[in-house]
Amino acid sequence: MLEELKEQIVTYALEADRMGLCQHRSGNFSVRDQASGLICMTPTGIDRRTMKPADVVVMDPQARVVEAITGLRPTSEALMHLAAYEARPDAVAVVH
Repeated sequence: MLEELKEQIVTYALEADRMGLCQHRSGNFSVRDQASGLICMTPTGIDRRTMKPADVVVMDPQARVVEAITGLRPTSEALMHLAAYEARPDAVAVVH
């Protein structure tokens, strides 16, 4: 589900790590699928350098996990990401 978006999250998270912006377990990334409204989000408790697309969690706008292939939970800051999307319907991604 939403494999391309999951791959993008991993790519950008690794690039941010390489650039020294969000190292190892710091920082979170999410992307909203415009068609479905579902949100792909980095999981909690995983080093970005070992993260795979299957580790990315898919949530709905009501904070329900729709898919977690490897059983990981979304970032503890998931509600902040969801609030940003609610406040900004034009936002496609949240990175911090």
